[in-house]
Amino acid sequence: MVAQMHSPAAARMAAISPGPAELGEQIARSTIRRVGGDRFFIGHTLALCEERFGVDETDLAEFLHCPVDNLGKLALYPWPEPATVEYATTIARIAAQTGAQPSRLAALLEHMEP
Repeated sequence: MVAQMHSPAAARMAAISPGPAELGEQIARSTIRRVGGDRFFIGHTLALCEERFGVDETDLAEFLHCPVDNLGKLALYPWPEPATVEYATTIARIAAQTGAQPSRLAALLEHMEP
């Protein structure tokens, strides 16, 4: 059995390392920032919301009724084309996979259409 060693450096790293909630928010923020300039991704819409309305990841997650950790995943989905027959099905699938409320996700995308 190996004894666990606690060094002062390890204690300092633990003190500054983000917890799970903060890490999820950082990942979401980073992902939205990376894909925010590309209209192909839903992340573009999320970045526009942040810019136009002064909201952050927590606000977006609250509006969408999804965990903030899932915004990074949501940001990477291709922006669904509203004119397609599959639009409602696509919104429902994305919402189910990210924990977002479908009607809120559809409203956000339609309001912020690129």
